[in-house]
Amino acid sequence: MNKKAKKKIPVTINLDEDVHEAVMKIVNSRGRGKVSKSLVMADAITFAVMPEYREEREAPLIERLDRLEASFRKHRELTVRDLTILREMIGVWAKVWFTNTPEIPEEHRKAAAKSGAARFEKYMDQLMANLTGENSTTHGLLELADMDDEELEGFMEDNESKD
Repeated sequence: MNKKAKKKIPVTINLDEDVHEAVMKIVNSRGRGKVSKSLVMADAITFAVMPEYREEREAPLIERLDRLEASFRKHRELTVRDLTILREMIGVWAKVWFTNTPEIPEEHRKAAAKSGAARFEKYMDQLMANLTGENSTTHGLLELADMDDEELEGFMEDNESKD
């Protein structure tokens, strides 16, 4: 819309009561720098009948929505990646555990269950400590996963020279 001062043409209109209440709500919500009913109604009419004005007013909103969509897409990709890593980690762990852990003989199962419950309790305590602090066992892995190929190559070269 052209920002130059334009000649204003006085118009008298009749509003439905609910429309008038909505206009007054906007007028009264502006605090000290109240706007006039005329300005609110002129803005609403301009918005309704002039697509270019509507596009100009909606552009920042559309831009923000596009940024949010890109952010959601990136978070979804990261979540899929993390879940894939977790699924593989659990699969590898289960395979290694079943391959290297012998079956417990029947006469030792009660004692093993009692010991397992106590060890599981300690495991849960350690898990909670890791989740609530900087003591995470995978913290470094997550940083590696977020690196691009070039950063990862530099990291690998740095670590090879330390060995």
